[in-house]
Amino acid sequence: MKLKIFVVFLFALLFIILSYLFLDRKVCLWFYEHVPFQWQLDSASKTPMRIKDLFVSFVFAIWLQDFFKPFSLKRLSLYIVILCLPVSLFFKELLKVSFARSWPLTWIDHNPSFIQDGEYGFHFFRIDPSYESFPSGHTWIVFYAMTLLWELFPKWRFLAIFIVLIQIGSLIILNYHIVTGK
Repeated sequence: MKLKIFVVFLFALLFIILSYLFLDRKVCLWFYEHVPFQWQLDSASKTPMRIKDLFVSFVFAIWLQDFFKPFSLKRLSLYIVILCLPVSLFFKELLKVSFARSWPLTWIDHNPSFIQDGEYGFHFFRIDPSYESFPSGHTWIVFYAMTLLWELFPKWRFLAIFIVLIQIGSLIILNYHIVTGK
C-alpha cells in the first residue's frame, strides 16, 4: 500500500513538473485567444461562495439536531470535519505566501500576470495579494465540500467528481488559474 501511494505521488509530481515547464503557458494563451464565451462560465467560478453559504446552513442544521436527537459518534465525526475547514484554510494561506505565484490574467489592482506582463513562476515567501494564485482558494473550498459529499453520501460520488471538474475547468478556461495552480 505504501509503495502504491509513493508511486502515485511520483506520477503526480512528474505531471506537475512537466505541466509547469511545457503545458501551463500554452493552455493559458490558448484559452485567452480562442474562448470568446468566457463570461458564460463566470457563474461556475462563483461556486465556492455558494458552497460556503450551504456549508453554514449545513453546520446550523447539524447543531439543531443536537437539541432533538441523542448525541452520536457520526455527529461527532461531522463536527471534527467541520472544524477542519478553518484549519485547512489557514494552511492554504500559508501555501499562498510560501509559493507566491502570479496570476494568468490581471484581476486585482493591476497585478502582474502571465498574459499581460509575461510574469510566470513562483516568487517564494512574497507577501503580496498580487502573488496569491497558488493554491486556488476556490478549488480548495469546493474540494473540501465535495469530500464531505463523497464521504457522507457515497451514491452521490459522481456528482462530487463532476462539480470538482467543472470548478477546475472553469477556473482554467477563464484564466483565473493555471493548470498547475489547481
